[in-house]
Amino acid sequence: MLITESVEPAVPLPTVIAAADRLADPLRRAVTIAVADAVAKLHAGGLFPGDLHPGNLFLRGLQPLADGGFGLEEDALEPVLIDLAPLYVRRGWPRERRRIARSLGMLAHGVSDVSTAADRLRFLAAHYTALFETNGTAADMLGEWRDWVALMEAIRQTESNQRHARRDRHWRRGCRGMRIIDRETRCVAGIADEEAGRMLAATGDGPAAIGGRAVRVLRVSPSAARSGWEIGHALRRRGLPVAEPLVCRQGRFDGTLVLAAGPPVQGTCDDRRAARRICAALRACGYTLDGPHPEDFQRAADGAVQLANPAAVRRAGRDEVAPTPDFGPACRPIPPLRRAA
Repeated sequence: MLITESVEPAVPLPTVIAAADRLADPLRRAVTIAVADAVAKLHAGGLFPGDLHPGNLFLRGLQPLADGGFGLEEDALEPVLIDLAPLYVRRGWPRERRRIARSLGMLAHGVSDVSTAADRLRFLAAHYTALFETNGTAADMLGEWRDWVALMEAIRQTESNQRHARRDRHWRRGCRGMRIIDRETRCVAGIADEEAGRMLAATGDGPAAIGGRAVRVLRVSPSAARSGWEIGHALRRRGLPVAEPLVCRQGRFDGTLVLAAGPPVQGTCDDRRAARRICAALRACGYTLDGPHPEDFQRAADGAVQLANPAAVRRAGRDEVAPTPDFGPACRPIPPLRRAA
């Protein structure tokens, strides 16, 4: 048993990240520098938490505001690390560079769905600077800056793939978001049983409205229904914009997949760019889409472009490149008019 002192009053780091759009720019930079400085001091002392993720980091010195954001109190920000078990002591070379990158990879995975590569680069720059000021010898071992950034991003990607794969295996065995309706027909539901029954009773393909919610009912093969259900939720757990699979029914000879529906995209330049980003993110997660067309995308409730049919997604080959959406002729800017001489 491990008993530690209470960290209250303090705000969990995930709560601060969730309110990032309501934080002032100086406060966002202060949070990044404070967390990077705290983690760098741990690494400089040869201390490596075995489960370094945002949920184990709290911040003191923040004041809640009426709009849901936070303000900075008079005192400076003070990061607090909880869940100290396991905490490994690994001082000195060899493999210190790899250990630091591995620890940062765990933390970067925890914020990968709410951060960009530029955000992680800013955090890494602050961590690198704090580590250099605290322990020059350790910083010298990091090598060139570009090599260090490439190593950290590669480890973050590997860490994300491994953790997502474990969650996928656990999720397939059953969880609170998946209920077995009928074991004989192997019916799987992701919402309330009675509403799932009404959705499964819907006939035909195409858009429908059940319970005031626009849905899309697909009659596909049993394997395609289950694949669309599993891949759709797997991609949503990775932060990709995918239509939510609401119900999956896998029978012996047929399958039914009910998806949250939305208006189709118009094929504009912005839609094409959004679809291209989705295809690139799919390939980064190890998936791809054959010949994506405008009908493969739709708009979500917030107006953003999302993948409309996860049943069309498949595993990508090792050397397979990201697909290019086929939206017709490319958008080209109109050249300016020139005056005759």
